[in-house]
Amino acid sequence: MKSFYTIIAMIAAAIMFTACDARLTELNVNPNGVDPAIVNPNLLVPTIIVSTATPYVEMSYNGDAAGVMQYVQKSGWGGGLNNYDWRGQRNWDSWYSNLRNAKHLYERSEEEGMEFQQGLALIIKAFNFGYIADSWGDAPYTTALNATEGRQEDYFPTFDSQETIYRGIIEELKQANQLLSKPALDYQGINASADVLYGGDPAKWRKFANSLMLRYYMRVSLKLPDFAKAGIEEIISNPSLYPIFTSGADDAAMDFIGSSNSDSWPANTTFDPSESEFDRVQLCAGFRDVLVEFDDPRLGVWFNKARIPIKVSEAYGSDALVGGIRYLHPDHMAANNMVVYDRENWIEDIENDKVLIDTMEYVGIPIAYTRGDASNFNLNPVPIQGGPNVHSSALSDIYR
Repeated sequence: MKSFYTIIAMIAAAIMFTACDARLTELNVNPNGVDPAIVNPNLLVPTIIVSTATPYVEMSYNGDAAGVMQYVQKSGWGGGLNNYDWRGQRNWDSWYSNLRNAKHLYERSEEEGMEFQQGLALIIKAFNFGYIADSWGDAPYTTALNATEGRQEDYFPTFDSQETIYRGIIEELKQANQLLSKPALDYQGINASADVLYGGDPAKWRKFANSLMLRYYMRVSLKLPDFAKAGIEEIISNPSLYPIFTSGADDAAMDFIGSSNSDSWPANTTFDPSESEFDRVQLCAGFRDVLVEFDDPRLGVWFNKARIPIKVSEAYGSDALVGGIRYLHPDHMAANNMVVYDRENWIEDIENDKVLIDTMEYVGIPIAYTRGDASNFNLNPVPIQGGPNVHSSALSDIYR
């Protein structure tokens, strides 16, 4: 009897071991997942477009990149944007993540003979590397995406020069131009719904590639004038071989769905009744000065005029609001240590504890304004952190 129970126990243990062994080998297999080795390239297309376009707009519109370029300043909670007061690092992880996906799309498209998706992948790759070169200068490029090959130099890629990156992405854009040179019907596997940028139109992607090429030739034009000149002339002189953007209809623009805050325009007011996210983003004085100097008509497209301008005049008392204009008497200004903003002297005025008064139609907050949180700039009558300012220029209403 003892032997019988021993045999039963051994059989049960064997069954349990077999069952456990099967479960262990299948434990981390997602039955609903897609094997990267056989994934349809069209499943990758919307991901790499959205993950490239969305942060690019966010950073350039009201993110820290907009502060670094001195396009805008914030009237509250803007230490990072206004003063580069960054807590932690500003890294390129998301851009290299996009690049890994773009490389995978290219390789899968090449395996499947899908030239349209190959061209698209090269353009997205060039765009992301271009952003990295624009923002950080030297960066990993030639071996940056080769970790799967397992060599030491692939795990720790060296930094390539900014010149190497720009030259490399220009060559990749030339390759994309060739891949996208055929009529749409000559390509296989185009899925218009997957292409959330151009609806599967290779001609539009081709224009995008060549227009980007012009951008990067311009990037290197001061350092490599002969190289840039030859490249630009090659494109401009042969529009049939190098079609480019010729109107706003060609623009690489991806619509926001707008069904929730997460898929709507950054700082939109539809899902923010307080409008604080919108109100706090205001014109930077340095950017304004350049636009005014060159009589650039885009100033009035991007920004609104100050709702209540300030003028220095002896016509009224010390501080008077008349006909929608706020008038300051020179004596009042002198008594309160106020000076009119001057492009050449404002830093010195700030250091001398002067109160800056901006009397232009379009009023901009000086970069890294040091008097408070910038909500009180230009004698704002209601200085609320992150709030509006009737004496400063908000973003145009199109950004609402």
